[in-house]
Amino acid sequence: MRPEVAHLRSGAPVGGWLCKANPAVWDVESHLAVHGRVDRWRLMRGYRAELVAPGHPFVLWLTGPRAGVIAVGTVTGPAEVHDCGPAGPRPCCPVDAVAVAPVRKATLLLDIGFQTSEVVRTPRSGNPLSLTPDELDLIGDHLDHDPWPRS
Repeated sequence: MRPEVAHLRSGAPVGGWLCKANPAVWDVESHLAVHGRVDRWRLMRGYRAELVAPGHPFVLWLTGPRAGVIAVGTVTGPAEVHDCGPAGPRPCCPVDAVAVAPVRKATLLLDIGFQTSEVVRTPRSGNPLSLTPDELDLIGDHLDHDPWPRS
């Protein structure tokens, strides 16, 4: 089991954070193909952005027909508010996330433990979504190299 890094207002444990990438907004797959990583991600304003902290596990999730995990890593600093153009000022979280062989949503849904994850239950929620320690374990089990320590 992985350690808990935070708790939501509901008291639910957080093992890590998942942020969604909409390919209709930005071709993140091409970016990852060229650069191999992402170094920051935009978050929604709110208390969750304040919970995100250095060292927390980070998962980048592609939305749409090829939905699933496309990059993993860690948060490297606190979220800071930046002017993001038309969206206005929003928190931006520095991360060190590297591209991985995709772990598709359909594969993760084969495990009953992932069927209740926030990204499945509330797919329209803003970034960041929480992952429980067990959900992070399930993702880690499908990676060639698991980047997050287990306790």
